[in-house]
This record gives sequence, C-alpha cells and structure tokens, in this order.
Amino acid sequence: MKFQNCNDAIFKITCAILATAIGFFAIYTSLNPAYATSFNEYYFKYLPALINGNFYTIFDGGLLGDPRPRTFSTLLTLANIHLRELLYSRDIFLPSIGVNWLIYPASIFAIYKATLKAFKSTNVALASSVIFASSPAALNMLCDFYIPAKPLALLFTITSIGFFGSLLELQHDSRALLRRLLAIFGLWISSFLCMLSDETGIFIPLFLLAIYFKEITIKNINYIFKLFLICIFPYLIYFIYSFYVLPLINNQLDQVILNPIDIAINGIFPAIFEFSPTPLWSWHFNSFLSLFENIISSFLLPAKESTGGWTSLKYFGLLSFDIQYQIIFSIAVFSALYFYLNVNANDRQNVIRLLFGFIVFCFIESYVLKALTPYLIETNYYANQGSIWISLVLGLLLGGISRIKPYIRALGLIVVTLITITNFSDSIRRNPFITTKPPTFKEIKDILSSIKEEKFIDISSRVEYPTSQYKFAFEMEIYRRHLSGEIIDLAPRSLNKSSIINSLPIKGVQDELLRDNFNFLQPIPISSKSLKPISLETFPSLITDKKVIGISGDWNYIRTYNSHNSFNEKVWFQGIVRIWNLNGSYLLRNGSVCFFYSNLTEECLTALFINSQNQYFGFDSEGRLVTRFLIDNRQ
Repeated sequence: MKFQNCNDAIFKITCAILATAIGFFAIYTSLNPAYATSFNEYYFKYLPALINGNFYTIFDGGLLGDPRPRTFSTLLTLANIHLRELLYSRDIFLPSIGVNWLIYPASIFAIYKATLKAFKSTNVALASSVIFASSPAALNMLCDFYIPAKPLALLFTITSIGFFGSLLELQHDSRALLRRLLAIFGLWISSFLCMLSDETGIFIPLFLLAIYFKEITIKNINYIFKLFLICIFPYLIYFIYSFYVLPLINNQLDQVILNPIDIAINGIFPAIFEFSPTPLWSWHFNSFLSLFENIISSFLLPAKESTGGWTSLKYFGLLSFDIQYQIIFSIAVFSALYFYLNVNANDRQNVIRLLFGFIVFCFIESYVLKALTPYLIETNYYANQGSIWISLVLGLLLGGISRIKPYIRALGLIVVTLITITNFSDSIRRNPFITTKPPTFKEIKDILSSIKEEKFIDISSRVEYPTSQYKFAFEMEIYRRHLSGEIIDLAPRSLNKSSIINSLPIKGVQDELLRDNFNFLQPIPISSKSLKPISLETFPSLITDKKVIGISGDWNYIRTYNSHNSFNEKVWFQGIVRIWNLNGSYLLRNGSVCFFYSNLTEECLTALFINSQNQYFGFDSEGRLVTRFLIDNRQ
C-alpha cells in the first residue's frame, strides 16, 4: 500500500510541477506583445461597429458582417472593446487583454471537475487538465483578443459535460432534488449560452453520449427519453430565439433580418448576399483527413510542419519525404498503442468511445469548415473542441489504472506537454495575422505616447498595414477619437471621408469573397457606343417586385422593390463584408427618377442606359455616373 501511495504521489507531483510550469508559460503568453493577435477583420468590422453603436448592435449580425445568432460572444466582444478602451484612457495598453484571460483558467478548472466526475479518477482528471491547459487551443485564448466565440464554446461544452455528470450522479438520491434541479438548470444554461456563443454548441450531445454512453444505455427507455428531453430543451429555446425573437428585435430596430435556415444551410455570405452557396459535394474526404491529422498531430507530433501559411497535406508525415517526420509519427502511434493496451478494460472502453466520438466530430466539423479544410493546419481557434476529445483520451491513457509504472506515465505526460507547448509556439510563428517583426513593449509604449499626442498619421507613414504595430496604433486611435466624442464607424451611403476606417487600405479586401458570385461588381469601361438609352418612364415597370444588384459610388447594394414605389436596401461599403439596412422610396418627377432615404441626401437619375449585357447605367443632370445596376430575373 505504501509503495502504491508512493507511485501515486510521483504522478501527482509531476502534474503539480507541470501545472506550475504551464502557469508561468501562460503568463508569459498573455503579456508577450509578440504573441498578441486578432483576425484583421476585427479592426474594420467589430471594433468600429461595437464602439460606435449602442447595446442593440450586438443583435445586428448584418452590420457586424456575421449574421449567426452569436449574441453572447458578441456581448463579451463589446465588453472586451470597452475594457481595452478604459485601459487606454488610463495610459495602459496590454495587447492581448480580454475576457479570454478569465475563460482560460475557468476552462481548466471545469475540465478537471468534469473529468473527475466522469471517470472517478483524480489522476485522469489531473492528466486531462494539464494536457488541456498546455494545448494550442487553450493557450491561444491568452493571446487572441478576437471574438471569444470559440473559447466560450470550449468552456460551455466542458461545463455541460460536468452538469450532465452531476445529473446522472444524483439520479438515485431522493434527498437531492434541489441539487438535481440545479444540475439540470446548469446544463440548460451551459448549452444555451454555448449556442449563443458559437454554432459548435451542437456537439455537446455528442460529447455527452461518448462520455456517458454506458451510464445512459443501462437505464430503461423512459429514463433515456427523459434525459433526451432535458438535453434537447436548451436547443429548442435557442431555435425559438433564433427564428422568432432575434428577427423580431431586428425588425423593431430596423436592422437587417436574415433567415437562420439560410445561414445554417447555405453559410454566412450566401445568406447575407443572397447567392447560391458552394454545393455540399464540394466537401471531400480530404477535408476530414486533414482536420483529423491536424488536431491529433498538435498533441503527438513535435515540430509540426506546413507547406506554407496555414496549409498542411502531410497526413502525419505519410505524404512527406522527410524520414525523420515519419519516424516520429511511428513512435507516437506505437507509444499510444502501448499505453492503451496496458490500461484497464473500463478505461479502454472509454478511450474507444471517445475516439469514435472524435471521428464523428471531425466528419461534421470538416463539413462546417469546408471553406477552410483541407487548408487549415492550426486548430487553435477553429475546431478547438478537438482539444477536449484528445485531452480526455490522453488523460485516460496516462492517468488511468495501468500496468505501466507511474514514472513512465509521468514521463509520457511531460513529453505530451512539451509537444503541445512547442506546437503552440510554432503556430504563433505561422499565424498570418502576426507580423514577422512583432512589436516590443517599448514600441507599444511609444505608439501609445504618439497616439496621445495625436500623431497617428506619423505612425501610419512609418509602419504598414497589416503589421501588428499599425493595428495596435489604429485601435488606440479609435479609442482616442471615441473618447473625444467623434463618430468612428462608417455611415451608409455617405462619403465617409472623416471616418478613420478610410485610413485602412481595405478597398476590395473582402470583395474577393464575393467575386465569383458578383462579377458584375467589378469595374468595367463605359463606352457611349455600347449604351442604348432607356426611357425613365419605363423604370417602374422594369423594377417593380424585382431584386436589383448595383453600385453607387463606393457602395454596393441589393435593393428589393415593391409595387408601391418603395424598396428595402442592403448596402455595403466596397471591401468590407458588412450590411446596413435602409428603407427608401422613389419618385418620377420632372423627367428624373429620384430616390429618397430618411436622413440621407436624395439621389436622382436624369438618364438611363443599357448595354449588351443587360447592365443599366444611370447618370445625373451633369452627365456623371450615379449608379450601375443589374436586374435579377431569377425570382
């Protein structure tokens, strides 16, 4: 017994030492400006929209350029922005600070409690927690101040597992009615907030089934049905919110209303811009293999490689001619198999169920991410729930009851931790949103001082977009202007010359996402010889009950007319995938067609022409091109 206690102590001490080391590395990651990152779109979409808007902006997915009902993660993004602005106003700028700094430790604590409840083993819980804490997906929370959607999905997936375990644990305790109700409520809140944070909340039932399959299936059919109803309830509430409550809110606020079914089935951009999505058959088995390989290799293969950027088609090195990489792969496979064969039968069954669930997860997620796979090597943000699956599997192999001596299992835990931390550091090096010459603390301090002295133009002339130095200066300048009372965001159909957004070289940046579906929006030469005049008197008959796609100045629009000389317009600034909602009317007067918007200058056409491609060109009284449009006759 003393020998067993000694062996057990070796493993626990190793976990404690590793946890301490990871904690110091986590602090280093949090404070290192070279690691700080965010998607480029954060600066011209979320930051100006949320800092300039009111609270209700969190519901306006069109304005934010992402119509998914991720209200909770958007709310925390709003909190992030104002926290960073508050620190700026106090002459403090921590490049990575945000709510993710709280989500990271909360997730580690949650996975320890959930794993302990699921597998009834302190060693498994400790090993899983240590591996998860050192995983690239977890560490990435500390340096990525983008929308906390994926980090929240991680946290709420784990808490859902824990609350479900509590529910099963208390099922036979007649004196624990209140605790059972709290467990149910906790499961509901976790699942609902997970869906309000990110659509990957759909995987929670898969996690519950894989982890608690035995406990669920040994019950009678009535109990299983009750569990099903309990688990499905938050998704029904989410369905009601997405399909009824959210559209009602946006309708009352005169914001863009988008169909959640279109978003779920067709994708974000087809739903926003009303074009046909990439077909289902564009998904390839290649996508699944790439995602599967990338998640596992981040835990088992050091010096993970890519063929450039975030691309990987190596499949564990099997398609690589690097013999060293293949040897490492072989060692990793045989080591995992060795540990698997030496754990007890119950843990082996748990491992098999988790691996099966992980495979199902990769299949579904690879379709959800079909636009990114098989070109996605990093799973720090996308598909980050994969870290939960692998952390639990490795936790069982290294911390479960085994014939392998504890010091060998402790050594295995050390090796896995070193691999994950190494791969995380390498992923920072490959991150396309981090510059090759990252800023230092001194540079951050100098940028802050310059912005306080209103010298943003000087900084932008020295550093280029999208370097980290430029983006940090741009963010600080937004805070300075906002605190001084300036309007930051773009205004629909205005010239926007005073908006700081115009200082970003974003012309056409995101238009390429739409190019295949909106070739019409590309610049074309205008020749008077190719244009045929159209009587403006015929304009109403051309556009009544039709959808029109057009360009007016720097703005693109999709305008839907009705039979009452009114129209609804979805308009976006060229280069930015964000939608503003406008309502207007038109009137024929004095030989012109004039368009009217509330609080906007009217726009009048005095001449209308058509070319051989059925594109219409409207000119004003001075012969200037006002708009170019195409009538969509597919309706």
